Amino acid sequence: QNDTYFVFQGIDFNHPHISFYNHSSQTFADPQKIGNNDLTDGDSHGAPSMIINESSGRICVFYGSHKSDQEYSCNTGDFDIQSSDWTEFTDFPGTSITYPHLRWYNGEVYTFVRRGNNGDWNFASNPKPGVDSWSSFTQFISSDDHDTYLQSTLEILEPNSVVGCPHFPFSTSREGADVYAGYLCMNGSQHVYNFSGYDVGGT
Repeated sequence: QNDTYFVFQGIDFNHPHISFYNHSSQTFADPQKIGNNDLTDGDSHGAPSMIINESSGRICVFYGSHKSDQEYSCNTGDFDIQSSDWTEFTDFPGTSITYPHLRWYNGEVYTFVRRGNNGDWNFASNPKPGVDSWSSFTQFISSDDHDTYLQSTLEILEPNSVVGCPHFPFSTSREGADVYAGYLCMNGSQHVYNFSGYDVGGT
């Protein structure tokens, strides 16, 4: 593939759309609406997050959650983005979900989400979303004080020296807080570590 895929909300209220840029022709594909965002037009927190199976061309896009149920759509494969080839799913576990972040690991899609109002972060996994069943949630960051929050800037980055451990920044309040960074090893203790390797625990 010589294409770069991207997703966004807009055009038609906050509904998710997908397009790609072809680097050979230097052109963009026409955006395709791929689902229905159930959040009201004034709530833009449900921005989409995408993951692609490079072998099959199956693309899944998560969207439309802000302390609500998580919605997602998947295409039929072969990197096809036409609107008619997408199916919406509502089987993601739990309620009060916000800010999904997606990452492949060991043949499964891991979805990292904030749950509830106080910033507890959890992940669930599924080898083929929309086909197989989701695992139960594992909590990896807890905010004990209901007045503190994790920011929406949590990003799942490619690991450097620690294999199988996504790295991420996070903070513990909306304003004036320090920003922290750590990594989560899903192939071991499922604890969070700081960058010096100190085990800060499972929550």
